[in-house]
Amino acid sequence: QENPCGPCSERRKHLFVQDPQTCKCSCKNTDSRCKARQLELNERTCRCDKPRR
Repeated sequence: QENPCGPCSERRKHLFVQDPQTCKCSCKNTDSRCKARQLELNERTCRCDKPRR
């Protein structure tokens, strides 16, 4: 069956995981993984960003 969901993100699709049931996109990265590197997870881009001060 063809996936009825739209893609999570035009660019960087590899940073997202998608639930085929709900079409909900979430990040492969976790906040704790970013925090371990003194970064924080950007929910929108799913990348670890420097915390804004």
